[in-house]
Amino acid sequence: MLIKVLGAELTDDEAMSFSCPHFDPDQDYCRLLKNDCVPGRPGCVLGSKAVFAVPVEERLREREEEKCQQEFERVYGPRPRQN
Repeated sequence: MLIKVLGAELTDDEAMSFSCPHFDPDQDYCRLLKNDCVPGRPGCVLGSKAVFAVPVEERLREREEEKCQQEFERVYGPRPRQN
């Protein structure tokens, strides 16, 4: 994955992190937006300061799919595995 932050490009081998006063690490939750933390989403304090290799729209879609899967499994139990 290639991430570009403030003009610096980082590859998979380079570690990167950010600090956000609104991030709740126990819940992986944004207290500002009152929603899941998906860095770069509309309203995020990172705003236009970062460019991500995986577009925020794709990461938001993946997060919603994960939540739907978790809710399904909570209600109906795990789906049977297909061989």
